[in-house]
Amino acid sequence: MLSLVRQSLRLNGILIREAEMPSTQTPEAKLAKAKYLDADGCSVRYTISTRHWWRQVDGGKAPQPVRFGRCVRWSIAELEQWESDGCPPVTHRGGNRR
Repeated sequence: MLSLVRQSLRLNGILIREAEMPSTQTPEAKLAKAKYLDADGCSVRYTISTRHWWRQVDGGKAPQPVRFGRCVRWSIAELEQWESDGCPPVTHRGGNRR
């Protein structure tokens, strides 16, 4: 399903043309360019709920996130390595890491 982007041209405040054009980036293409995923992105990747993803992380069954200020993200490279290793339990460094 392609999302639509509204294209318009205004000249001196007058709408000249308005057209619906397909977006060049699909959600899959945006994910392919990303280097990090948030909890929602991880839950989509593994087809589980976001809450279940957090339970896996808190229980040491999924990789720990990287923090960028208040943002919590998972490195796609680390997730792919974890997948290629067969999704083994990850050592938990203690405490709720959210």
